[in-house]
Amino acid sequence: NQNALRSNRSVVFAMKAVLTDNLKNFKTIISSISKLFPEIIFSFTENGVNISAISPNHLLTLKGLLKCSFFEVYECKNAKICISFNSEVLNKIMCRIRKNDELLICIDDKWLIFRTLKKPFRTFAIPVKEPWEIPPQVFSRNLKYNYSFVIAPSIFRQIISDCSVIAKEISILCEENKVVFTACSEIGRYIFGDNSIKQT
Repeated sequence: NQNALRSNRSVVFAMKAVLTDNLKNFKTIISSISKLFPEIIFSFTENGVNISAISPNHLLTLKGLLKCSFFEVYECKNAKICISFNSEVLNKIMCRIRKNDELLICIDDKWLIFRTLKKPFRTFAIPVKEPWEIPPQVFSRNLKYNYSFVIAPSIFRQIISDCSVIAKEISILCEENKVVFTACSEIGRYIFGDNSIKQT
């Protein structure tokens, strides 16, 4: 039964977590990551799960933390467990998990295991891989940029959606008083320039 699975001491896992209330959010996070990064690195610590990734062309980086409070149950017996795996495979597994389910996530010596705790009980497992090391300077807060600007997420999503109708690539021009987004292809041209998007 459900409680037995949670408290089963016959199997020793290096990490164990249970997701219920935030399962939908976890599925959304994995789905979003899988669209941008082919591989994810999970670092399980006593404070929660650190998520990091870098795109093959090194243009995109990701760094985040799922705190212990994100999970209904969270236990990590080691000081740190660091693994990597294919994000597409993980997303396919998450697509098979129902939003109203309860999910047990655990790690043994060889596998990252996902087990549903509501009937029908199902178990998925991904082989654990040693992660490749992302250089620390990639996530340094001291990086110097030529330009930076602040934009509302809703506006940025709208710009990206508009650009995708016209072309697969976007040009971003930072002028003195505004930022201009441009998309061009053989089918047309799109320009967005707004003085409300200010450089920082």
